[in-house]
Amino acid sequence: ACATKMENWVKKDDFERDCAARGTTSWQCGDGHWNSVLPSPEDIDNINAILLKHPEYYVEAAPYSSVALRRYRVCPKCVEGGLLVMAMHGGECKQWPGYGQGHQHVFCFACTRSWPHGCNH
Repeated sequence: ACATKMENWVKKDDFERDCAARGTTSWQCGDGHWNSVLPSPEDIDNINAILLKHPEYYVEAAPYSSVALRRYRVCPKCVEGGLLVMAMHGGECKQWPGYGQGHQHVFCFACTRSWPHGCNH
């Protein structure tokens, strides 16, 4: 809402202290508008829908689970923490990252639920 009005922008240090430290990604400017450092949930859903519509990104049967996987997904826990991290599946099982190493969140690449608790395939 305030993209073109610099006096309503929040400084990075202020945002980290006042918002991010409390787990929120939005703030209210002096004019009363709500602003966010992340795309809206609808925008994130649209990004995922676009990614899922491209069959050239499918892995037809992941090793050990035989579920079809997409090549790219957005890490849902990173989104909750205020970051958009695009994850790329490397051809291993449905768990990402492979062997649970290399990233702080582990999730099922088929349903994006937490791994091993949350995913039920």
